[in-house]
Amino acid sequence: MLVLPQGVAYALIAGLPPEYGLYSAIAIPIVAGLFGSSFHMVSGPTAALSIVVMSAVSPQAEVGTEHYVALVITLSFWVGIVQLTMASLKFGFIVNFVSHTVIVAFTAGAAVLIAASQVKYLLGVPGDDLADGSWLALLKDAVDWPSALIGVFTLLSALGIKRFFPRLPHLLIALLLASFIAWWAKLEIPMVGEIPAGLPPLSTPLFSLSLLEEIFPSVISIALLGFLEALAISRAIALRSGQAIDGEQELVGQGLSNVVGSFFSCYPGSGSFTRSGANFDAGATSPLAMIFSGLLLILVLIFFSSVTIFLPLAAMAGSILLIAWNLLEFKQIQHAVAGSWEEKAVFSATFISTLLLKLEYAIYVGIAVSLLFSLRRFCQPRVVILAPSPGHRRRKLLNYRSYGLAQCPQLLICRIDGAIFFGSVNHIRKTLEDAIQGAPQTSHIIVVCKGISFIDREGALAIQRLCDDFSARGIEVALCSLKGKTRSTLANEIELDVKMVDSMFEYPNQAIASSFKKLNPEVCEKCTHKVFDECSPTDQQALIHIAKL
Repeated sequence: MLVLPQGVAYALIAGLPPEYGLYSAIAIPIVAGLFGSSFHMVSGPTAALSIVVMSAVSPQAEVGTEHYVALVITLSFWVGIVQLTMASLKFGFIVNFVSHTVIVAFTAGAAVLIAASQVKYLLGVPGDDLADGSWLALLKDAVDWPSALIGVFTLLSALGIKRFFPRLPHLLIALLLASFIAWWAKLEIPMVGEIPAGLPPLSTPLFSLSLLEEIFPSVISIALLGFLEALAISRAIALRSGQAIDGEQELVGQGLSNVVGSFFSCYPGSGSFTRSGANFDAGATSPLAMIFSGLLLILVLIFFSSVTIFLPLAAMAGSILLIAWNLLEFKQIQHAVAGSWEEKAVFSATFISTLLLKLEYAIYVGIAVSLLFSLRRFCQPRVVILAPSPGHRRRKLLNYRSYGLAQCPQLLICRIDGAIFFGSVNHIRKTLEDAIQGAPQTSHIIVVCKGISFIDREGALAIQRLCDDFSARGIEVALCSLKGKTRSTLANEIELDVKMVDSMFEYPNQAIASSFKKLNPEVCEKCTHKVFDECSPTDQQALIHIAKL
């Protein structure tokens, strides 16, 4: 009952005859249910993938023609091949590089495009008039008011049924009501037309290398977007069911469903949140629910295919507008807009690209911007300036800015949190230089290394050069709290000189005690901060006496 109106609507969004949406709702969910990981997710046609398919194939062929349909079916085959290849190579981790903000922005942009594509059907306006005329002229002359009234009625009635009777199939009931009114009033408005009765016809993808070169960018983006949709939906349902989801197996299920579906007149599909949620709420416990749903849909195609003869195009446009509205995740959009400037930039770039570029490229723009910010964070590990907290017998190092602690004018203590490689050393150097500029009497630096997550040979060589540069300026650098892997990398990848080995300590207290003995006692005598326990007057006098001797 859910997929009947959705399948027809999504096929129209994809530029296909309505029956192809129902064909895709038969073969794809059965194969994905048998070979996927989730027990409850229902796959098939979706709004987001439908608009991407339309954007990808429409430049290659006229929408709705046999050649267009053949290209879409070919696209489904190669999407499945790419997904199976990703599964065989264990590339499921790629989805970790696509942030949730990218998906929210892309879906919002796709919703706007879907709504815009249905305005002409809702108003009964020819496409040329919609593109060339002004809105006032359209409202006065070109709008087919019976079509517009039917479309608005469908939209409002679906909203009302969903509001007051949420468990009923609101789209299907609204479409039936609109069809009855159009038939009863004998309105001469465009209809969807009859769907061919019978089983989904067999089809053969077009195997052409030149064609594959043209559609390959679209294949990659659709394969990635389809897997992202399926994985997100299966995990969302798993939070309620308690089932463990295997991402690689889900990728196998999606890939096989698209490959098999391409031989049964299906276009690319993925998981549907609406149908999956309804499936779980109905009490489904295994993929057999998807199989029986597909079999029931076959019976509908065989015995009730003529029902769409009386279905107005304007009514379908009204239902599609509601589908587009439901794609807008307003809470997630609000979080993205109210988030950090990086998240705002990712959302804005993806959303604007969705409206201005081909949809498959909009995904790439969103991923690229998201990766740039991730790479920027990776290249800028956190360098925290530390100071001992007062009143502790065992020295406790804290962020001096956060706790308003005093710093020693000669001894700078910092902690590095993140990776050290050739791309991050300049940021570390700059941060230390800025800290030294604020404390020009600095003669010793202690680097707490327990937060270093990764270091390679280039990073180890860069750290050695950094220590040598500071040493040439009269600033000694000591390292402490090195993890076993970090220490072994430093020992194995570079030849440590005696001076650097002597400046490596197991604990910060050892490094502080060693460095404190080398501080200038005259500076300590004038210092009023008394940062360390060793900064007592007795110790200062002893240091001054030793210096005089």
